[in-house]
Amino acid sequence: MIKKYEEGDIRAEWKNNIDGYKVDYSDLHGFSLFAFLQSPSEEDISKMSKDADIVIYFDDMDGVGFFTFNFDGTGGSAAFAPSLNLDYPKFNIPDGFTGFPFNIYVIDSTTGKIKALRSITLSSDFSKWLSDWCRQNEILNLSLDHVKDISKKYFDYLKKHDKKRSFRIAFNTTKKCIEHAHDTGGR
Repeated sequence: MIKKYEEGDIRAEWKNNIDGYKVDYSDLHGFSLFAFLQSPSEEDISKMSKDADIVIYFDDMDGVGFFTFNFDGTGGSAAFAPSLNLDYPKFNIPDGFTGFPFNIYVIDSTTGKIKALRSITLSSDFSKWLSDWCRQNEILNLSLDHVKDISKKYFDYLKKHDKKRSFRIAFNTTKKCIEHAHDTGGR
């Protein structure tokens, strides 16, 4: 189960000296993005802050989902396979929410410290679709090695066909009228 973390929290396993993204899920807290950055500058951190534009896309290949993030012109992607969750989630939208909460933790991977956080709520339509997608794909029981193989295949495919691929928009603050989600700022 994923814990809800606070700015300033430090974890030994986050001190990994890598740049990358990881998405996890728990029934209690929804989705969480861990954005690992090596010694991020204040500018890097501000690009992911509650005042910065963010677009989150979703795509899937062979039962593995891919969240792609664009934070004010910077970002990356993270694979997500429902069957890799260890606590057998139900993938229900938590009570009191109309869509999945999506917590973003910006972590300095050289110290293992959370430098910034942001919480958003994915739209109800996208969340319902994603909930169904998770339930359909959790039965695949994919291994971590298989997810890595599909991820490599997916990113190789994107390099060759990026203009022909359409993605589902999960969240978008760049529109005047936000039709896909609701930003809740910090907490």
